[in-house]
Amino acid sequence: MTLSAENKNKLKDIKSILYGMDIDYEHDNIDLELDKIKTGIPLIDRHHQELLKLVIALFRMLDSRRLDEKKFKTLIKDLMVYSLEHFAYEEKLMQDAGYPDIEKHRHQHNNFNLKLDGFLRELNEQTELYDYAVRMNLWLVEWYSAEILHSDQKMAFFLQRKKSRMYAAAGGIGICLAAILLILIYRKT
Repeated sequence: MTLSAENKNKLKDIKSILYGMDIDYEHDNIDLELDKIKTGIPLIDRHHQELLKLVIALFRMLDSRRLDEKKFKTLIKDLMVYSLEHFAYEEKLMQDAGYPDIEKHRHQHNNFNLKLDGFLRELNEQTELYDYAVRMNLWLVEWYSAEILHSDQKMAFFLQRKKSRMYAAAGGIGICLAAILLILIYRKT
């Protein structure tokens, strides 16, 4: 398959973004234990790993110039389902913690879902699947880079700080209760 100059540039852009995230897309074991990507929230980190595996699987198909239409459509549907699950979990965490930027973050999730839904509606109308898939993959990699490296890191920092404060408060309450208990015991003796 001969690539257009535009698609060559898009594939280079995808490689550059993955490289910037320290993701070795050439190997099967995608290491997301890197500080640059890791949020410190285990389930979110696992979700990110699964989502990126799907995005990278698409990139590998494109980079090898062997785009299988059936695998591509399955991969996109899996991406949609997994993204919805991930977003629901993140939004629940943000809501429970009183995250101040929850509406902005939700808006980003909604925009993702709308854009992906648009891509899916477009899918059956495509005459040149490879060009379509390259365009979609570039958008996905750019979006995940922004989401994981910026929005999710900011959210995770807030959640971790909130968790630390809750533990500190619980510890402080425990110390106060212990002190009150000691005072009551001391008064009785």
